[in-house]
Amino acid sequence: MFYKSLFKAADVPLEQYYEDYEYATRDSQSKFSYHVLSHLSDIYNFSLHSRESPLWSKGDVVGPIERALTNREIDITGTPISFNIRRLQVLKYVHQDWPFRSCFFFRNPESAVIQVGEVLRPLANEVWYLTSFSMLVSVAIVSMALRHDCTQPGITTLSNSLLIVLGALSQQSSDLKMTKSPIRIAFLFVMIFSLLIYNYYSASVVSVRLDDSTARINDSLVQLGKLNLRMATEDMVYLGFFLKKADWDTTTFYENYWKKIPESKQYLVPEVGMSLVRKGGFAYHTHVEIAYLYIDRFFEHREICEIIEVHLGGPLITAFGVHLNSTFVDMARVGLMRIAETGLRIRQIHRWQYRKPLCRREILTATSVTIYEFAPHIILLLIGAALSVIALAAEIFISTSGYIYIRSTSRTFVKKLLSCGQIPTQIRSEQSLYQ
Repeated sequence: MFYKSLFKAADVPLEQYYEDYEYATRDSQSKFSYHVLSHLSDIYNFSLHSRESPLWSKGDVVGPIERALTNREIDITGTPISFNIRRLQVLKYVHQDWPFRSCFFFRNPESAVIQVGEVLRPLANEVWYLTSFSMLVSVAIVSMALRHDCTQPGITTLSNSLLIVLGALSQQSSDLKMTKSPIRIAFLFVMIFSLLIYNYYSASVVSVRLDDSTARINDSLVQLGKLNLRMATEDMVYLGFFLKKADWDTTTFYENYWKKIPESKQYLVPEVGMSLVRKGGFAYHTHVEIAYLYIDRFFEHREICEIIEVHLGGPLITAFGVHLNSTFVDMARVGLMRIAETGLRIRQIHRWQYRKPLCRREILTATSVTIYEFAPHIILLLIGAALSVIALAAEIFISTSGYIYIRSTSRTFVKKLLSCGQIPTQIRSEQSLYQ
């Protein structure tokens, strides 16, 4: 029987290599089948003569194991093979045993654009609409209360009421003297409303930071291509079979994304490929046993939780096969079924197939706020600063050009302002001007 061995050194005996558990993920499929067939030989008391399979040349559709089986050089496939219609015409499958998968592995890509919606996301749109309407109503009520509390020009009253409501919404007090009940009641309830809004907003922001913010995609190659990640694969002989499957998802991915990658950049060894996956912005295709080993040993807990898998090959169950007229069919089928029923098959799978690294979310802390998430707040501050500079420039231009002549305030109106406490201190010290 032939076994496929890609990582075996030339000076290491085949049986010794398949007993090596230190590098279990290397040729794990062949190591699994070697031990399962050893159990089969123990059941029926026959000897095994194992040989290493020649390399599968690119462009070879049949492959060395299938060719050896059809030429009756071997009685049973050593390494389990996959199902296809063409092989059903030249061999018989006796039992499905090894679960095979190959995936593109990549970390959850972080957004590289300014997220304007981060400012408004903690509350629903309806809440923002209702809050804005409530603020306008509050401004109108506070304005009427100010007019009742103290006679002021209309524009001044509206400006003060707007500043009071916005200040209360920002958890700030006011230096205006509120001597009458209506303005005090209005200001009190605006403060209570702003406190509730502030608590809900803060709680929503904190919960989002603590929650799982990993953006997941469907197990689709087309969606993987839309992420615009750099991609490469482990050099596999059967990669061409996976990429040229007839389904729409694989065909679209191959034509629109994979063919655009230069051939010199399509292949990387697992050590380099998985290190690039860890850095981010890179998707690497390999066997899950190899990928899980690197992820478990070298990735941090948060990086493990951010790993996303998109299947290219599988998932499928590969099977042992014999040639069409073999007298070994019934004996192999019954023996392999007994091995599976007694749990030896599952035991060997667990031994040679590397377990998927666990995502331990209970020990993770909240992620730091990125510059793209915080940028809207900086932009809002810069807009306010720009508006204030524009207003200052306009006032300086108007005052120096002499287009507006400021008339003296009437003595009666100033006295009312003085009684209300709404006049600046420097003017209050010069009351003799208005006596």
